[in-house]
Amino acid sequence: MRTEDDIRAAYRTAAARASDAGTVLTAVRERQESRTSPRRGWRAPRLMAPLAAAAAVAAVAAISVAIGTGGHRGTNVAPSPVGHSNNLPPYYVAITSPPGQSGLVTTIRNTRSGATLATVHPPRGFWFVNAGAAASGDSFVLAANSHHSGLRFYVLRFNPVTRSTRLTKLPIPRTNVVDGLAVSPDGTEVAMTALDRTESQLRIYSVSGRLIRQWQDPGGICLTAGQPCLSWAASGYLAFSWSSMTKDRRVNGIRLIRATAPSGTLVGPSRLVVPSKTAQVASFVLSGNGNTIAAAVALTDRHGVFATNFEEFSAVTGKLTRQFWLTPGTFAGTMYWSNWTGSKLIAVAAFPRTSRTPRWPFGLFTAGRFAPLPTPAGQPFAFAF
Repeated sequence: MRTEDDIRAAYRTAAARASDAGTVLTAVRERQESRTSPRRGWRAPRLMAPLAAAAAVAAVAAISVAIGTGGHRGTNVAPSPVGHSNNLPPYYVAITSPPGQSGLVTTIRNTRSGATLATVHPPRGFWFVNAGAAASGDSFVLAANSHHSGLRFYVLRFNPVTRSTRLTKLPIPRTNVVDGLAVSPDGTEVAMTALDRTESQLRIYSVSGRLIRQWQDPGGICLTAGQPCLSWAASGYLAFSWSSMTKDRRVNGIRLIRATAPSGTLVGPSRLVVPSKTAQVASFVLSGNGNTIAAAVALTDRHGVFATNFEEFSAVTGKLTRQFWLTPGTFAGTMYWSNWTGSKLIAVAAFPRTSRTPRWPFGLFTAGRFAPLPTPAGQPFAFAF
C-alpha cells in the first residue's frame, strides 16, 4: 500500500504535484490498542470561571477559493487522505516568540525534524495570532489581528517542492478573539466561535463566506483560554468545551453537536459527553474517526498538589478508557493532534516533566509512551498540526 510519503517522494522527483493524489492514496487503518484504566487521581476543582471570550476557527483541506502553489494560481484543491490515515502530519505551523526577539514569528516546520521550511509574513498592519491545520497536510488557516479592526482569516498553502507559500484571504466576516480552528472533513466548511455581549455563538461558514448555521447560548466555548477547544470529526460531529453562565452547571464539559443540526440554541441539540465534574479538561482533540476524545486533564490530590494527566474517553459513552503520563507540576500539557484511530497523539508535555527549565516540548504519544519531537525555541503562542 502506498503511503503519502511515497506520493510526496514521487512529487519531488517530478517536481510537480500530482493533481489526483486524493484518488491515489488510500486510508490506512490500525487496529485500536487494548486499553486499561489505571487508578484515577483526585479531580481538580474548577480552575477558571466561565470565559467571556472564546472562539474557534478551522483549517481548510480543500477550499473553493482558487489557491495555487509555487506562486501560481490554480484550481480547487481536493482534500488528501492525510486526515484519514494514521501517519503523522508532515508539516505544522508554529507561532512563537523567539528568544531575544520582540513580536511573534510564524513558521512552517517539518514535524519529525523540526526544521524551518518557510517563514510566513502577515499582511502589513497585521500579525498572526492563531492557526489551524487542514486535512491535506500542507494547507492551513491563519487568523490575523490588527490594532484597528477585528480578526481576518487567510488560507495558507505550502508547496513542499519549492518551499513557497501563498496567502489567500477568506471572505469570512471579521470577528473577535479566536482561540482555535476546526474544519469539516471534506474541507468545504469552517467552524468558529464568536462572542456577543450576553452569549457565545458557534458558527459554520462555507469557504465562500456564506453563514450556513449558527447556534448560541449564554456561556463560554473555551474552558481554558488559548487551548484547543473545537474539533470536527468525520462522524459529522463537532466537539466543543462548554461552561455555562446559568445556575445549571450540569451542562458543563465537553459536548458534541451534529454539524447539520438546525440553527438555534447550542446546548439543547448538543450532547454532554465528558462532564466537568468528571474531568477538568485543559485541552482536547477528537480522533479522526470520531470514536475517542484525547484530553489533557488537571488533577489535584487530597493535599492540593496539582498535576496533569493525559486521558482518553469514548465519544459515545464518555467512559474513561485509558490514562497515561501523570505529571506533578504547575503547568498543564496541551493536546494538539490525533490520528484516525486515536492511537497516536501529538501534545506539549506538562512542565516540569521533561526539564527543570520552563520549556514545553512537543512529543508523540504511542501506546502511552512519550517520544519527544524537536521543538521551536522561545515561548509558544499557537500551533497547528
